Amino acid sequence: MELISELSKHQDRMYIYEEISAERNFQDKKHPDFQPDNAHRLAVLTEEVGEVAKGIQEKDITNLRYELIQVAAVAVRWIEAIDKSYPSLDNKQK
Repeated sequence: MELISELSKHQDRMYIYEEISAERNFQDKKHPDFQPDNAHRLAVLTEEVGEVAKGIQEKDITNLRYELIQVAAVAVRWIEAIDKSYPSLDNKQK
């Protein structure tokens, strides 16, 4: 039973990761040039977090979920930018 539960959680997460990946692809098409410095990247991420706050305030769970996907995608994009800029960085956190 525990294995089935773990598989179910994994499938749920994979679906969410796929949504984040789709949003990342959309970001690349909509804004192909990501901000070149961390201060601007933080501004982009903060704007998305503000949309999360708005979803909470308006009690709009559908929009809240969508905005959380966008926050995750922006964070992934930022990580990708760091990894591209610093290829020798040890990216295997334990």
